Amino acid sequence: MERKVIESLYNHFKDTEKKLKIVCDWDEVIQSLEPFALYQSLEEKKNHSAKLKGLLNAAKVYNLCSQVPRGRVSTYKLISSPIYGSVRFARQVGNFLKNCSCSFSTEMTEIDDYQCPRGCYRVIRNSLHVGELIDDAGESRVEMKIGKLRKEEVEFDEKGYLVRKELIFRGFSDSGRTDWKFFFEVFWERSLVDYSPYGSRLLIDFPEQAERKNHPQFYQSAPFLSLARELLMLVKENKADVVFLSAFDKGVFSDGDPRKKKIFAETFGNFPNCSLKLIGFKWGENQKTKGEWVKENMPDCDILLDDNPNILADALTQNPNLIAVAPYYPIVKHNDKVILIKNNLSNLSIEDFKKSNFAISN
Repeated sequence: MERKVIESLYNHFKDTEKKLKIVCDWDEVIQSLEPFALYQSLEEKKNHSAKLKGLLNAAKVYNLCSQVPRGRVSTYKLISSPIYGSVRFARQVGNFLKNCSCSFSTEMTEIDDYQCPRGCYRVIRNSLHVGELIDDAGESRVEMKIGKLRKEEVEFDEKGYLVRKELIFRGFSDSGRTDWKFFFEVFWERSLVDYSPYGSRLLIDFPEQAERKNHPQFYQSAPFLSLARELLMLVKENKADVVFLSAFDKGVFSDGDPRKKKIFAETFGNFPNCSLKLIGFKWGENQKTKGEWVKENMPDCDILLDDNPNILADALTQNPNLIAVAPYYPIVKHNDKVILIKNNLSNLSIEDFKKSNFAISN
């Protein structure tokens, strides 16, 4: 069953009567780090393993799907040819799209319940049959796909075949380019991150990614996420005191990552109601968890915001009254008590932290 995902952290908590005390992680909550480092390194190096090529190609599929306009459809063959260089991969595209993360859930009963920003449902079989759509329980929901397209004035006959062939869309552009926005979405649909009780790391052995992530200026170039923008609104309106509690590998840094200290100083560090605390850990060793740190150092904490399901589960065990909040990433499974909030790419910049006012919208 699909979990409810809240649209906005700011709107959800802005009217809370008391000033909130928030403990917030940084990586993958405030800035996108693992996906962005992988994206940049893949763009620079062109010879990849099959798994990494699959990531890039999936992002390209989403890119082309997003180009099909309302009232038109395309086919798996037309999508596959510019990406793979062959129509032989049309079935692979079809299997990917019918099971993509924006498929219908069992809880969606009305056509308007389903909102697919990429327009994956606008791609049909090469035979011009509408194709398949599988919900999160593995059941066919092809009638919902037909209904969605009919609302856009794309008609199918009683056997599910497209009535008007002139509605086929072929005018794709940038088919060979991997768009960062879609790569970010694909990344969080795959099991690519290993979560421990203390931190996380990329599961793929790709030295170029690690090299990119360890670059001295990496944090200055890494994109901010929408949760950063919304948290900044709460901070600027003095609705929250925020402690950024971030883990660092003691095998790499003896006193915390200086780049993290610098990016904090340039952003949330401009506000007296924000502070940064760094906790060191070593992989494979038992040590104090974030939940234990919060219990000992901030027993009055209202909200813990983190992408790591193990950290949030432990924190709820330490303090059942804590409000646990996580950015919604489709592949990451959280405790049922965790509030999931959308976290998309944002155009927030370091300069925005110096402005007196700015809009929440990205």
